[in-house]
This record gives sequence, structure tokens and C-alpha cells, in this order.
Amino acid sequence: MIPFADLHLHTNHSDGSDTPSRVVERAAAIGLSAIAITDHDAVTGIEEARTRASALGLQFLSGVELSASYGRVEVHIVGLGIDSDRAPLRAALERLREGRSTRTDLILEQLKCCGIELSREEVEMQLADGERWGASMSRAR
Repeated sequence: MIPFADLHLHTNHSDGSDTPSRVVERAAAIGLSAIAITDHDAVTGIEEARTRASALGLQFLSGVELSASYGRVEVHIVGLGIDSDRAPLRAALERLREGRSTRTDLILEQLKCCGIELSREEVEMQLADGERWGASMSRAR
């Protein structure tokens, strides 16, 4: 049997819908031999996924997907084999998440100016359990 890997998987720590453990279980169920969790601007699901992958005998690689802009073009950079415990990386990712939250507030203000009254709480009620700000927005594109 030829081994297959998926090195670009997302969990509910960014724009996926499954927990890190469930992503790993689904990967094992379809016969993948190796995976990488590469959540958008987040490394918070890596340890859970690594632990589950080890229990299931699946090779695991830590990763992250960073959003960046080049002029008017948005690019996504996937980093594999990262040290997810590095404080500078975690601090940078936190700044990115804070920026996304601020951007959400700006969008809600713009909607208000257009006559659409929508509170942050109303939007949060629409998020699935464990889903984070920006996850449903990126899925809606």
C-alpha cells in the first residue's frame, strides 16, 4: 500500500469544524499515514492532535498557516515542523488574532452605517461550539 499524507489540515481552532482529536481520527480512518495540523494563525490544537496521533500510530507534524498581504494580494504561508511552544511565535499569533477581532468590530460598524444592526453577541450565537472568530467568515468566502 502506498502511504498517503495530508500536510494541510484545519481544526476548530481556526476554520475547521472538528476538534483536533476528531481530525486525527478521521485521517486515520481513511488510511492516511501522516498528517500536519496547520490552523490559521493558531497552534493551540497541536498538542491535542499530536497526542491523539501518537495513540493511533499516525505520524504527526506540527504546523501553522499564516495570512499575509503582498500589495492587494492575500497570501497564505504554511509553516511545517514548527516549534509551537516558542513564545515569540505564540505572541505573534495572538497579535494576528487580536487584529482579526478588531477587524470584526470594524465590519460590524460598517454594517451599522448601512442600516444593518448586528451585535457581536448575535454573531457569536451563530458560531458553532468551539468555533472562533474569523473561522466562519473565512468559510463564507
